[in-house]
Amino acid sequence: MHSVHGSHSAYNVQSVVDEKHGLIVNSDVVGENNDIHQFAEQVEQANETLDKKCQTACADAGYCGIDELEKIDEQGIKVVVPSKKQAHKGKKEAPFDKSHFKYDPVGDCYICPQGHILKYNFTNPVKRVKTYRGGSACKRCCHFGKCTKYHRGRAVTRSFKAELKQKLEAQYEELESQKIYALRKQKVE
Repeated sequence: MHSVHGSHSAYNVQSVVDEKHGLIVNSDVVGENNDIHQFAEQVEQANETLDKKCQTACADAGYCGIDELEKIDEQGIKVVVPSKKQAHKGKKEAPFDKSHFKYDPVGDCYICPQGHILKYNFTNPVKRVKTYRGGSACKRCCHFGKCTKYHRGRAVTRSFKAELKQKLEAQYEELESQKIYALRKQKVE
């Protein structure tokens, strides 16, 4: 496993617990140093052990890889996993954080807090994001220098799976999901 201290032997233990009885229905030891690629595999192994599909799958933000969450969501299983942003709730956002920019799906553009339009600029297929830029409007903005210093204007990226991420974030915020998440802390940790 790789860490800030270099490479060394270490293990990452995964466990899936049945909510009703508190029993471990799957456990695994992996060599990856984080959990981001583990969610779908662990849920699928638990489903196999139980010989039925679970209704809800819950985990902490370490499992928030959107590709993994999508695999479970596509099976009709309710996913209760906070995004990194939700896990750090309470942390003060910068005044020009991306969350203050509104996406317009009709125009496929972003609108900044000052009302300027950030137009589609390019797609990065490797990172699977689209980039939007403010262009010359940013240079004329009273916040140029605070929001961005880049001569081509502020850039905002949008994941190819932004809609799914928003859906899962909203699902996590539901009262029922919050109750489930609170139980997860008691059952697994």
